[in-house]
Amino acid sequence: MRFNPVDIRINLILEVFPMKVPGLFKDGQMTGLDMSIGHSNQIPPVLLGLGDSADRLSLFALVYGYRQEPFGIRARMSSDQGHTWGPELVLRDDGGCWDLGYPRTVQRKDGKLVSIYYFNDDKDQERYIGATIWEP
Repeated sequence: MRFNPVDIRINLILEVFPMKVPGLFKDGQMTGLDMSIGHSNQIPPVLLGLGDSADRLSLFALVYGYRQEPFGIRARMSSDQGHTWGPELVLRDDGGCWDLGYPRTVQRKDGKLVSIYYFNDDKDQERYIGATIWEP
């Protein structure tokens, strides 16, 4: 990661086993997706490639903790292999303080996504693992 006071550039390197994802390989070498997600309050992210086939994998979901009021969990989608990103999607905005995030996301067979994350309802209460089921 390269940090900048104004925004963060994340060099997302996907570890894709034997499959080749279009747009992530150049001259046979795996490359990264260079994407701006905004300010330093939007980390740590998780990137998930969506689809049922490596040949058609072009839709990506990026999910991250939002560590500025209103605290919560947010996502962005890319439909062009990570070259551009859609508007921010608010999955939750009811966090008690900045201490949240670390999401993991999986895709269900019906296409919906399940994001789990570290969360809190109040800065003085216990943290817990929360989940959101959402449609990309």
